[in-house]
Amino acid sequence: MFCSKCGKQLDENKVEAFCPYCGDSIKDTSGGTQVYNTASSIPYAQGVQIIRKNAPGAVAGLVCGLIGIFFFGIIFGIIAIILGNGAKKKVKERPEFYTGEGMGTAAIVLGVIDLVFFFLFFLPLMAEL
Repeated sequence: MFCSKCGKQLDENKVEAFCPYCGDSIKDTSGGTQVYNTASSIPYAQGVQIIRKNAPGAVAGLVCGLIGIFFFGIIFGIIAIILGNGAKKKVKERPEFYTGEGMGTAAIVLGVIDLVFFFLFFLPLMAEL
């Protein structure tokens, strides 16, 4: 077993709550989180376990896409599409570090729906005024 903070190998026979090298608490990573051994992708960190996080912009793009359905679809729709594309790009570049490709796709779809709603419903209403 390796310390998640400093990467030093720990003695598996000893039951310790803290790493003797850096003092970080030793956590059980087998409970439902996605943990990857990056020994093949990072040669200087043999056996270090990385917990994947959502890609930057995935959640923000999804929220912008949802808000854009009701308010300012032209603005939030474009932002959702940009953030969703960025999130999907980050996941493809570094799949061992990032997750959230589905949220990126949902942000893009909601952004397109925002723009379609704006041009089909709100733009004609504004033209009548």
